[in-house]
Amino acid sequence: MSTLPELLFYRSDLVGKPCRRIVKPVSSEITELLSIMTRYCQRHDGLGLAAPQLGIFVQLAIAATVPGHFEVLVNPKIMNLGGRDLLSAEGCFSLPPVGKNNARVWRSEIVQIRFGTLEDPDAGIERIYKGAIARIVQHEIDHLNGIFFIDRCGPVGRQLVLRNLGKYLRQKDLNKRLSALAMSLGVARG
Repeated sequence: MSTLPELLFYRSDLVGKPCRRIVKPVSSEITELLSIMTRYCQRHDGLGLAAPQLGIFVQLAIAATVPGHFEVLVNPKIMNLGGRDLLSAEGCFSLPPVGKNNARVWRSEIVQIRFGTLEDPDAGIERIYKGAIARIVQHEIDHLNGIFFIDRCGPVGRQLVLRNLGKYLRQKDLNKRLSALAMSLGVARG
């Protein structure tokens, strides 16, 4: 089992950080990045991931459009939003603990996007997504525009998610320090 990099967690300096467009020819590094993103989602049962979540600020995202398949979105742009606005819970790898740190966010039930491929970053492919998939696609494209889901929820939801993130990070830091202490004492931590 190969090691995967840690994701960047939410920080205020990441909000609004722009992502660079991917241009032709697509480098082998972008192809490797896509492979890492896909493996991360598969290993962690993710529905989508954007390159900035790995600290690579390029316009690349993946979204689960059917079970077991990720649509690769290169330089995606939302062209149109339609249908009703629906309120539903969202979570994010960048705001752990995943599955326990959700807030309700309004999203359009239909989204039309234009995007490219690895072979042709400016291909201009257009797709319309509906329902849960539309929500996933909007969430991932938001990451490419420096927007986190908590930027779209109400103040109470935002505060709750940030508080949970703080608790998670403090616990993670404590665990790291305890492991280092155990190692320095030559004992196993169990």
